[in-house]
Amino acid sequence: MLADVLGLVGSSPTPGVLLRGLYNNFINISEDIVIVYKKEMTLQTSQTESNQTNGYCSLEKKVDIITKSLSRAYYKNILIKLADRNIENANIVCDYIIAEQTEISIKNSTKESRIKVLVWLSNIFKDKTSFKEMTKQDILNYLNSLRKSIHEDETQKWIGSYNVRQIILNKFFRWLYNPDEPNQRKRKNT
Repeated sequence: MLADVLGLVGSSPTPGVLLRGLYNNFINISEDIVIVYKKEMTLQTSQTESNQTNGYCSLEKKVDIITKSLSRAYYKNILIKLADRNIENANIVCDYIIAEQTEISIKNSTKESRIKVLVWLSNIFKDKTSFKEMTKQDILNYLNSLRKSIHEDETQKWIGSYNVRQIILNKFFRWLYNPDEPNQRKRKNT
């Protein structure tokens, strides 16, 4: 009987008691999963920092973790290509996506758009410039390259692309400069 499994004593527990027991079990299991996930992420991060040659292996694991639930293999492929050309930027993108998953549990579509925009940003600089070395002017030049004249884009759809990428990059660089700040709103761009 369900009441026995949940450890409830009594002849006939009410549905509310059964639901509370199920909910408490669910919360305990969820907390255990989060703890194991965080330990795994901490272990992978420390492995990356401790041994650069093994860093690529743990980077592959990070890429697998963040892309296994995505709709297309495209996102895994562009991260792997980025890792071949600039392992530091690939690690930063993976760490950012993992942090976002842990902090606010982002949807797959959000994860896809962030991966795409960050990899494209790295590609603009031919994957030779680290995200940490990029200046405000570099980012503005990238965003301004999205602008189109009224003749090129009569409906001015470029504005939506510009705004979405600006939001993604703003949030990313806030995280990059303040990865240990738990409150996202207190993170500052430098």
